[in-house]
Amino acid sequence: MKLLKVFCISYFFLMLIAIAASWLVNSETSWLVRPEMVFSPPQRAAWLGTDSLGRDLFLRIIIGTRVTILIGLAGTLGAFLLGATVGFAAGWSGGGRRLFAHALRGCFSGPAAVYSRGQRGRALA
Repeated sequence: MKLLKVFCISYFFLMLIAIAASWLVNSETSWLVRPEMVFSPPQRAAWLGTDSLGRDLFLRIIIGTRVTILIGLAGTLGAFLLGATVGFAAGWSGGGRRLFAHALRGCFSGPAAVYSRGQRGRALA
């Protein structure tokens, strides 16, 4: 239970950073290449130091967090909409449940067929 609480707090913190990224990050300086600051240690100008091009790592992590969360939410929403549509169609048609079950079995057997190639052609069962 304590681990779940820590996870929820950290996820909430990441969401706040992702939402507030446009206010936290100055877009003019986040992509700025500064050769004089290559691999510099943490300091006031760069809280986590800089990379091989002299860019601030903290700003790049904030931007990456925003992009990652947006991609995750878009993928989740897309999967929900596709699954809800297919499930609704299969439930509405009544007889389509068997066809839907076979199609779903085919989708789930794909990874097993791919990973079983190292087993000298034997299927994972």
